[in-house]
Amino acid sequence: MNRRLTTWTAAIALAMTGAAGAQEQATVLKRDGTRVSGRFEAWNRNTNTLYIRVTQGDQRIIPLGDAAVIDAEGNGQNLPETELGPARGGDHVLVTRNGEVLQGRLTNIEGGEGSGKDSDPRIVTFQVSGSGERRVRFNELRRLYLGNFPSSLVGSQTQPSASPLPDTPMPTGAIRVGGSAGWVGTTVIVGRNDRLQFTAEGQVQLSPDPEDRASPAGSLK
Repeated sequence: MNRRLTTWTAAIALAMTGAAGAQEQATVLKRDGTRVSGRFEAWNRNTNTLYIRVTQGDQRIIPLGDAAVIDAEGNGQNLPETELGPARGGDHVLVTRNGEVLQGRLTNIEGGEGSGKDSDPRIVTFQVSGSGERRVRFNELRRLYLGNFPSSLVGSQTQPSASPLPDTPMPTGAIRVGGSAGWVGTTVIVGRNDRLQFTAEGQVQLSPDPEDRASPAGSLK
């Protein structure tokens, strides 16, 4: 679906009630160039499928073979050549947030919210080539490349420029997100009982049809 931003902003006002674990967000860049962003829930090894919770009522099930990279830090764009080089090979490539680049094979992802073991930390288990097994917390993961990164995706990673955001006052603690920015990491930790407020403005075009537009209240057609 072709989505083109006309103009809109979102503000998030956070009321933090205590320390709690964050929901692990990720973007799956698929081999056909499409992206799915949301809360990472699980990798079912029996069916070899990934589960991404886009919204409360929208869970995406993605065959692992359709995924080129799981990006836990960004939105699957502007991927660095230092990672793409080894990712073009047959090995899986795990990149940690402190800059380690490990080649080998993903063997498990377990624990975390939505996995059926919600109280356990989400752990990525990775067999490093010529070495031993590494266990990395999901919140320490930057990206996980799943082998043979498609050459067709290289050069298509440039993030579209965002429309200018209006210079309107922001409430204390709010975060403004341009609608064309894709997934935006905020570094904000949200707990189970925390309250969030979203405010949206403007319109978005949902398809090549210029009349197929929507506002925050829904479709205008």
